[in-house]
Order: sequence, then structure tokens, then C-alpha cells
Amino acid sequence: FKSAIAIDKEALFSGADRNDLDINQLFIDFTSQVGETGNPFTLRFGRQEFHYGMGRLLTFREGPNNRQGWDGLRGSLRWGGWQTEAFYALGVKDELGIFDDSPTDDQMIWGLYTTTMLDFFPGLGLDVYYLADARKKESFIREGSRYFQDLVLGIGDEVRHSIGARLFGGRGRLDWDMEF
Repeated sequence: FKSAIAIDKEALFSGADRNDLDINQLFIDFTSQVGETGNPFTLRFGRQEFHYGMGRLLTFREGPNNRQGWDGLRGSLRWGGWQTEAFYALGVKDELGIFDDSPTDDQMIWGLYTTTMLDFFPGLGLDVYYLADARKKESFIREGSRYFQDLVLGIGDEVRHSIGARLFGGRGRLDWDMEF
């Protein structure tokens, strides 16, 4: 469950700031083993949070008062030293009332994320991913256009595809995180 109530805030409330009472995460996991070696496989269906890597592209929205949830499907497979997840989900629209949040197709995400620790250098990890984000009726704004500080250039659907890799880890007092 989640309950996010802001006290003494004079601003207009949105679902990110206030949500009296709702479901934060509620999902069902189906687990099995794949192959002769018995590699674990999990299929998760329901409301859940997503956070990958350092959360630059996909995270649970830690800044506002209310965390972001998704209704969808996630498959997770561990094969040797690799952990791979594939997912598809619809955004959950946070409403102010009690048990009134619902999935919306205004925002969809899907992708593939895999991670491993590299044996040739202790403490070095590698993530490789493809992430997609589709939003309906997104506003595109160009700032700093001389006399018109905020000039709306258009409104329309937007789909973003991101392909990347991340090197991360630590050794002793040294930590690193590089994303490409």
C-alpha cells in the first residue's frame, strides 16, 4: 500500500505529490527452471516498480512524495553469471483519492536489460540494455528563442528508443559508474 499526504503545501496537488491511499505494488510471480542446469526463470505480472542501473532512464521516481508504479509483465532469467530482464508495462495514473489509481496507455515502456560482473577485473560490472518509452500527446518546447522565451513547437505522440551500456563497480575506496 501507499499513502502520500502533503501537509501545509500551498501548491496545486498532483498525483505525484498526494495520493490518500492506493496500491503501490501487487503482483504475482511464476517461477520455474530452464534448461538442464536449472537456471531460474521468473515471470511477474501486475503492479510493480522498475529501476535499472543508476535510474537515469527508468526508475521509481524517488523525488516526489509518491513513487511511480507500472502495470505490466516482466520476465527474468539468470543464465550463468548473467541476469536478463525483459518487460512491457503501462503507466499508472496517480489520482488524489482512495484506491482510484488506474493504468493508462498514455505512457508505455518496454525493453531488455542484462547485467553481469566481469571476471577479468574484480569489482567491474557491465549492463547492456535497450529501453523504449512511448508517450501520447507530449508537448515539445524550445526554450530561449530570443523574444519568445517558451515557444511551443508542437504536440504529438513521442516514442524514444535508448540503446546503451554501463560499466560500474568498485574496488577498495574507489567507486565508478560510466554509461554510454
